[in-house]
Amino acid sequence: MKKHLKRIKTNKTAEKILSKDLSDYIHSGNFKKTHFEFYPKNQTVTIRMSESLVKALKNRAKTKGIHYQKFIRQALEKAL
Repeated sequence: MKKHLKRIKTNKTAEKILSKDLSDYIHSGNFKKTHFEFYPKNQTVTIRMSESLVKALKNRAKTKGIHYQKFIRQALEKAL
């Protein structure tokens, strides 16, 4: 039987889940593609944008579950 994991919010909850048999949770529905950032962020860039564009960026980033600045960085990396 395939089970779905709820979002884990605390270490205590994670420990409780990890102490059980997880074989029913191992299926594609419980995994999502992720992006790892390996390079240090040592350069600051300042850019002026309209308020509506920033709101749209923040909303899109929120749907992906990431901070809007990381979303902008990923969009730039993808474009290049």
